[in-house]
Amino acid sequence: MMHWTPKDILMAMRQFLDNNSFFDSQLHRSYWDDKSLFWKYGTMPNRPSSGDIQRYRYFLDHAKRYNKILLLGSTPELRDLLAERYDTSKIFLMDSSFPMILAMTRETKRVNPKKEIWIKSLWEEPNLPSEFFDIVIGDLVLQQFPPYKEEKFLQQISNFLVPHGTFIMRCRILDEDIRKMLFNEVAAEVIRSSNHADVECMAATLFWKVYDAFSNLKTREIDLKKAINTLKNIQKNYLQHPAIDCALNKLQTSRKRFPFQWRWASPNRDTLTHMLSKYFLIRNKNTSDDYMDAKLYPIFFLEKKS
Repeated sequence: MMHWTPKDILMAMRQFLDNNSFFDSQLHRSYWDDKSLFWKYGTMPNRPSSGDIQRYRYFLDHAKRYNKILLLGSTPELRDLLAERYDTSKIFLMDSSFPMILAMTRETKRVNPKKEIWIKSLWEEPNLPSEFFDIVIGDLVLQQFPPYKEEKFLQQISNFLVPHGTFIMRCRILDEDIRKMLFNEVAAEVIRSSNHADVECMAATLFWKVYDAFSNLKTREIDLKKAINTLKNIQKNYLQHPAIDCALNKLQTSRKRFPFQWRWASPNRDTLTHMLSKYFLIRNKNTSDDYMDAKLYPIFFLEKKS
């Protein structure tokens, strides 16, 4: 008889959830329903900065067609940006969490919900016609998927778009240089370089640097246990700072409550470029300069391949 260790049971549960679309969908919706209560307290880089929005606007202005625009998610900054186009475009919003849509509506400044068409659906499971949208836009959308679902998602977006349609998105890429440093030095650099940022912003930056440093380069899966222990050691023996406390809390919460959601690191630059190039022409890309590590968050201007 096979002896099941706690680790074996956990791995079996993960595999079951990963392979079962119903449970995956339910967990995803539950995650964002819960996130709707706290998302307004988020900051860069998890939310687009004013510099990011300037670049989104520039790319929108250079799209060939803009009659029908699909926003992935409910990002209030992007909804406010698209509100500028009510007179020229039909604005569609697709989100699987109705509480998230409502919560983000309260965070907008210029949006008129009556001029948006809301679609309650997971991005990878919509009942939408092919070649319907001129533009699809979304912020950090690729990181909502595990590595093995990324290409399917990109293919789906390509299918939504009219011939030569436009896909605009901000992505995060892996910081490969971080592995050349001791992580206590990385933590110190985040705090030293973020003198004018709030604790939440520092913690968010540190959180993603942990993912860069403690992930398997082949599978991109994060070793959360090692990451948490490393931060605890830094906190105890090297550097005490509220940002480290906050990042540690984020990691522990992710491990306990959302292991299905935050298990993977970002793709590196070459991997991302290769994936995008299968379905799109990379017409342009740019990065903001108004928050730490903005260079790791390029915004892509993509054209559907014919």
